[in-house]
Amino acid sequence: MVRAGMQQIKVAVPDRIREELVEAAAKNGRNLSKEVRVRLDQSIVDSKFDAVTNDFARDVMWLARLVSIDAASWSTDQKRFEAFRIAIDTWLTDLAGRLNLQPQTNVDPASLGKAIAQAYGQMGLLKHKPGGDNMGDEDDE
Repeated sequence: MVRAGMQQIKVAVPDRIREELVEAAAKNGRNLSKEVRVRLDQSIVDSKFDAVTNDFARDVMWLARLVSIDAASWSTDQKRFEAFRIAIDTWLTDLAGRLNLQPQTNVDPASLGKAIAQAYGQMGLLKHKPGGDNMGDEDDE
């Protein structure tokens, strides 16, 4: 039975992907249906950004993984956090050399960057996180 406001669709996926989804669902405390919806929802959020921004976001995730390749994580270890910050800065410097950057606005980058980061932190943007308040809290079969 499908609840109001939802429509069931059939999607065939390779066994490998289904196995990864089942494993991720268990790890995240969700059933398979919810895991698939969360991941589809995240892909919709991601599609709101241009390709360069999406590529950079993935690069940052890989840098985080590489900095945390052994037991220590960038989010719990002060030195790994600093290494992660340096990795991002180094990657941005390299990326700037490959982009065709032109001064198009009359803004102070430091002021704008700090203001945006602070505002973003204060907003608590749950809608942009997988399983955030844009997903609802229903339990599904």
